[in-house]
Amino acid sequence: MKTILFVDDESNILSGFKRSLRKKRGQWLMLFAEGGALALDIINDQHIDVLVTDMQMPGMSGDQLLEQVINISPSTARIVLTGHADLSKLARASELAHRFLSKPCSSEELIETVEELLFSQQVVSNERVRELMGKIGKLPSLPNVYFEVSAAIDSKDASADQIASIIKKDGAMSAKVLQLANSPIFFGSRQVSSIQQAITRFGMSQLKQLILQCSLFKCFEATAGAPDFMDTSFWKYSRAVAELSKQISLAEGQHADRPDEAYIAGLMHEIGYLILVSYAPDIFEHLCNLNADADDSSVAAEHRVFEVAHNEAGAYLLSLWNIPAQVVEAVYYHHQPCMSDCRDMNAVAAVHAAAAIICSYEEAGWPFKTSLDMKYLEEVGVAEKLDGWRELADPIMEKFEQWLE
Repeated sequence: MKTILFVDDESNILSGFKRSLRKKRGQWLMLFAEGGALALDIINDQHIDVLVTDMQMPGMSGDQLLEQVINISPSTARIVLTGHADLSKLARASELAHRFLSKPCSSEELIETVEELLFSQQVVSNERVRELMGKIGKLPSLPNVYFEVSAAIDSKDASADQIASIIKKDGAMSAKVLQLANSPIFFGSRQVSSIQQAITRFGMSQLKQLILQCSLFKCFEATAGAPDFMDTSFWKYSRAVAELSKQISLAEGQHADRPDEAYIAGLMHEIGYLILVSYAPDIFEHLCNLNADADDSSVAAEHRVFEVAHNEAGAYLLSLWNIPAQVVEAVYYHHQPCMSDCRDMNAVAAVHAAAAIICSYEEAGWPFKTSLDMKYLEEVGVAEKLDGWRELADPIMEKFEQWLE
């Protein structure tokens, strides 16, 4: 049985939770704490799977509570309830919490959010790994992209489309923008996968506040012991896969959000490596050496070395951050698409094929290979399209070396 802890300084709010969530008693052990101090006593005494807390509390605020929870129980999934739609406070909370809900919210919305987080935790069963990822508030972004977007935001002439085109170069930036843009506090329940749509939701003045004043992003700094390709090839390779994933989606006649989903999933499909290299750069370099000599997949080697694979780590974090499910699914299954339930043309197929095609180019400099699952592509009905998709990759790779200049 999963344990859910509800924290608020008002006893009538907690009583409301007890009444409205009565139907979940057979599935959840629900605990209730009036204030942050009592909540910490409970967390120190037992494991909590999901924490649901108010932000505006006297004595110990929600921010202060979350900071301590991250230290003492980082694997706990964290939900913030707030009635104050202040974007700057939300940006800060996004480093501490995984999801945000408006206060008051319906019992149905709360149950759905808690169950989504509990499902996400099934992706990574290793508690130690979940603790590592529970401490991550934002991922590192490519320095020149960071400065480019900051300069564009600070100028008077940059449009939302121009800023979106910069952010779309970087998976970490894109993930953080989508996390906030998909917050129901500001924008309702409809999720978006498009960076242009996300920026339109914010508006230029709010976006400027987020990036320049709230430090929404942080620069990537080469970690001592990390292999050189994490400084260069990682960023270019991810962007190339993103570009090709979108081109494949368009070539197959997909429309609406599908091409954007394919692009974002391609951009983020290796984002788990940022987590692994930050966790243990020396072990990560050892993994690279193992992969160079191994006959099996990088996923198998990662399980031996880290007890988790990069696709699992990336999908878990993105799921916690409320990135659209189609994107998370493509990140999770990009090495083994046959394990997914998808048997039509979708982001899983596009990203799987794009990753395999791009990493086959020597100039990509990417040490981890994705082998084409021909049986899966045949089941989807696109195996005969591969030659055409490879032709789509050539002009992308012609621009490859220019992307970090």
